Amino acid sequence: FTEVIQLRPFILNLKLVTTTMTFCQYCGSEDAERYCGRCGRPQGDNPNRNDVDYEKVEKEIRETGDADQGGEVVLFEGTTWPYLCLSPMICNLQKWRISNKRIDYEHGCCGNVVDTIDMRRVKDLALRRRPWQRMLMRGTIIVYADAEASHDVIHITKYNARKLYLKLRKTWTTANVGVVG
Repeated sequence: FTEVIQLRPFILNLKLVTTTMTFCQYCGSEDAERYCGRCGRPQGDNPNRNDVDYEKVEKEIRETGDADQGGEVVLFEGTTWPYLCLSPMICNLQKWRISNKRIDYEHGCCGNVVDTIDMRRVKDLALRRRPWQRMLMRGTIIVYADAEASHDVIHITKYNARKLYLKLRKTWTTANVGVVG
């Protein structure tokens, strides 16, 4: 009984303090009150800032990303022409968006097929370059995926393929850490 009496003044003096974390409605960053500390966009009813080019900031965020915080980092985004200069004439362009999370690509006649492969489904990577491709700094990256993916082998032929291959290999190795099977 004496212990309860001693604790009573402590419980009466205790104040409940709640804090609210404000998140950016555009990029999801935690540092956002009036303006986001990451992307600079106004929150709520605050006016736009004239000194910030929001499209440029958004592009930089997508390119650098926050891989450490689980965000998506774009490794390559662009169009490749599998039949070189004949590709636009026969409507056979391939549009790619390769990130640390997945590989998205449109292919087929007029881009009528859209596929996505999760980076965790990739089983192996290879870089193939013929002598003429090596002289022109071109190459073909071959992505081998497991049987459950929409395509088990993907060929990415592009300029400066070695640079993308090295980035992709590093990302793939990081994505497969802790994956069993």
